[in-house]
Amino acid sequence: MSNIERPAADEEAPLIAPPREISIHQRRHNDEDNYSLPSELSSLVPSTLTPMNYNNPDMHCHESHPSGSSRDSISSRKAFRLAAFLAILSIAVLTCVDVVYFVGLTPSEPDKNVADLQTERSVEAVVKEPKSDKKKNNNKKKKRHKKTDNKKEDAAADDDEEESEVVETERVSDITDGKSVDDAQEVKSQDTDVTNSNVADSSSGGAQKSREVRIPTPEKRCAYVVNTFEEQNKGEERDFLRDKYKIQSSDPNVFYRATALLFWQDFAAGMWGKNQNKSIVFDDLVMLNDATYEDGTPMSPYSAYTWVTGDQHLSNFGAWRNRGKEVVFSINDFDEAAIFDFHIDVLRVAVSIASHGFTNGLTLDQIKGSLEAFTYMYVKTVINYVGNDMALVYELTSQTSTGVLRDFLNDVENKRSKAAQMEKFTDRTPDGVRFTRDDKTRLVDVPAEIDDKIRAAFTSTKYGSSMMKMGWKVRGWDDDFFKIVDIARRLGSGVGSYGVDRFYVLLKGKDELLDEGDDSHVILDVKYEPISAVSRVLDDDTRAWYAAMFQSEADRVAQAQVALTSYTDPYVGYIYIDGASYNVRQRSPYKDSFDGIIDIKDHRVFDEYIEQIAIITATAHVRGTVAKSPGQFKHNIKSLLAGGRNRSRWSNLVSQIALSYHDQVHLDFECFKEYVKSNFS
Repeated sequence: MSNIERPAADEEAPLIAPPREISIHQRRHNDEDNYSLPSELSSLVPSTLTPMNYNNPDMHCHESHPSGSSRDSISSRKAFRLAAFLAILSIAVLTCVDVVYFVGLTPSEPDKNVADLQTERSVEAVVKEPKSDKKKNNNKKKKRHKKTDNKKEDAAADDDEEESEVVETERVSDITDGKSVDDAQEVKSQDTDVTNSNVADSSSGGAQKSREVRIPTPEKRCAYVVNTFEEQNKGEERDFLRDKYKIQSSDPNVFYRATALLFWQDFAAGMWGKNQNKSIVFDDLVMLNDATYEDGTPMSPYSAYTWVTGDQHLSNFGAWRNRGKEVVFSINDFDEAAIFDFHIDVLRVAVSIASHGFTNGLTLDQIKGSLEAFTYMYVKTVINYVGNDMALVYELTSQTSTGVLRDFLNDVENKRSKAAQMEKFTDRTPDGVRFTRDDKTRLVDVPAEIDDKIRAAFTSTKYGSSMMKMGWKVRGWDDDFFKIVDIARRLGSGVGSYGVDRFYVLLKGKDELLDEGDDSHVILDVKYEPISAVSRVLDDDTRAWYAAMFQSEADRVAQAQVALTSYTDPYVGYIYIDGASYNVRQRSPYKDSFDGIIDIKDHRVFDEYIEQIAIITATAHVRGTVAKSPGQFKHNIKSLLAGGRNRSRWSNLVSQIALSYHDQVHLDFECFKEYVKSNFS
C-alpha cells in the first residue's frame, strides 16, 4: 500500500454527517426507520400485490360474438355477467390471500425483511424472552408449517427458516474491581451458545455454512498469562521489569491496557476457549460465509477487513489538533494498527466499556444498555456513510460533540496552546531554544553517538521519503527549510509501551500546521516500534502479504495513521537507527487524555459518551477501507448488518462476548498480580 493521504473517493451521493442526536429511547423504538433502506422497502411488497397484467391473454374475459342472435346475445350477456361476477370474486379471494400472506410473513420465509423490521422494533423482547416462551413459539411455528417432530429433520427443513435464538443465562454474580480471585472463581459467567441465523446461500443451493457461536467460559490460566508477558518482555533487565510490572499490575483497567498481545492471541489466533472448543471466529459473528453482494457474488474472507487500531480501549482516545486547525477527539494510538477484521477493535473497546462501567458503579443491565448503545451507533454510523465521502473529513469537535466530551474539548481549546507546550518542554538559552531536562518533562540527554545518528536520518532521502508528498497543507521535507536544534530522550511514558525507546526532536522551521506568532519550533515524537501483537499471530500467508505492504513496523504505524485520521499530521513518517525502525509524528500542543471517564456515574451520561466513541470507531474504520467500490468496508457492513435481525443478533453477541471476556480479564489480572508480587516485590 502506498503512503497516500486518503482512500479513493466513493463516487456516490451528497455528503451527510453521521447523525449525533439519536437518544437511547429513539434507538429502541425507531430502528425500522434507521435500517429500512429504499431498496429494501421495495422488496417488502410481494409481486402478487402489484397491478394486474391485463395484457395477459389468460386473464381476458370471453366476449360474445357481435354477429349472434338476440337470444344468443342475451345468453352471452348473462354468461358475461356470470363470468364477470366470478372474476371479481376470484380477484377478491386472491387479494385476501395476498393480504394474509403479506401481514403474516414470518422469519421462516425466504424474504425476511418484514421480520427484520419487527425484530428491530422489539430487540429487547427477543433477548429477554424466557426460554419456555421461545419453545412455545417454536412449537407454534412448527405446527403452522406442518413440520415433522423429528429434531434432525426439523434442522434440515429449517435451514432457511428458524430465527436465531440467544439463550442468555443468569450470572450468579458480577466480577467487579477490587474483588479477590476467590470471589472471581465463584462467578458462573455466561456460558452462552448462540445459534446462527440460518440464511440461505443462493450460490450453494441454500446450504448454510456459518458455524455456531459459542461463548467461552472464563477460567484461570495463570501459566498462559505469565508466559505471554515473559515472552513479550524477553531480554529486559529485572529492575526495568519491576518498574513496568508495578504499573501494569496496579489496577484491572490499567492491566487491560497492557494486554494487546494477550487479546490478539485470544481472538485473532483463537486461544481463548480453545480448550473448551469454543474459540471465537470473527466470520461467524456476521455470518460472513453465507454473505453475498447484491449481485449474488459471495463475499471473500477479507470482506470484513479494514484498517484497525488493534488496541482500541477507552484510554486510547484523546484530543489533538489536526491539519485543519480543529481540536478533535479521536483515536491517538497506532502502535498495534493493522489491516484486519474490524471485530478486533469492536470487541476490544466493548470489553473496555464493560470494565469502566463496572468500575464506575453501573449495574449489569445498565452496562448491557451501554454496549447496545455502542453497537447500535457503530452500525448506524457506518451505514450512514454509504453514498458519500464524509468519513474522510468528519471529526468530533467542540461543535459536533455533546455532553462531557464537548465540555472537555472546550477546556482543551481554552487551556492548551503551542506557547504552553513550548513553555513546558523548552527554555531559552544563550545558544537558542533548547529542551528542558528535568523530572517534569522526563527528558534526559542523549549520547552523542545516538544524537548524530538521529540527525543523519532526518534528510530528504531518508525521513523525507517516508512523509506524505501531496495533499492540502502537506509540505514534505526540505533540507534547507528545517533544522534540528535539539534532541532528548523521553522516559517513563505509556503503559503497554512503557520503557520503549523514545526521543523528542526539536525542529526549527515554519510550522504550516500550528503557525502562532514568531515561534516556528515543532516538537517531533520519535518512537521505537517493537514487534507488534499482530505480527506475532499472523499465519504464513498473511505474514507474506504484510511483508509486501510494509517495509517495517514503523512503516505500518505511519501508514495506519494516514489511513485512519483526517487532515493527517504532515510530519508522520519513520526513520531507522541501527536497523531498528522508529515512528515519527508531531507532538500536538493540544494533546490531552480524557480522564473524566472515571467520574461518570450516571448511566445516561455514560451512554452518551459511549455513543460518541462508537462514532469515532466507525468513522475511522470507514475511512480506513482498503477495498474499493463497490466492495468498500461500509458497503460490506451494510450488507452484513443493515437488517434489524442481523444487527440485533450481532449486538447480542458482542455484548455477551464483552461481558464474558471482562470476567476473564479479571481472572488474568489476579494471576498477573500474584506473579508480580511473588517475583518482583
